Amino acid sequence: MKKAGKNTNDNNTRESVEYYLDDEEVCMSRDPEQYGGIYRELAELLGDAAVAKIWKHYRGLTVTFPMRLHSRDQIHQFIESNMKAMKPAEIGKAVGLSERRVRQIIHDIRNKKKQKKDSK
Repeated sequence: MKKAGKNTNDNNTRESVEYYLDDEEVCMSRDPEQYGGIYRELAELLGDAAVAKIWKHYRGLTVTFPMRLHSRDQIHQFIESNMKAMKPAEIGKAVGLSERRVRQIIHDIRNKKKQKKDSK
């Protein structure tokens, strides 16, 4: 088998987990304390099967997670669709931007709409 998987239920009733990595069965304890470093936190958050998949796919690499989850275009689209219904501070909190940055984006959106209107 080529993918990682687990042979347990999610109700934490079993004491060990069987993983299949590159046709090799690996049994490990279900206890998150058995994992090292970041894998311990991931096991607590996501479960054993997800940790095995992450380890299998990314082992040996340094992975950095950016602060921004969504693309810039998605954030601008959210702001544009909510700028009349929500305050800039509320939008900023929802998308992880400062109120000032949200106001700048709203200003840019309004200018683009005005330029499209004027060019017609």
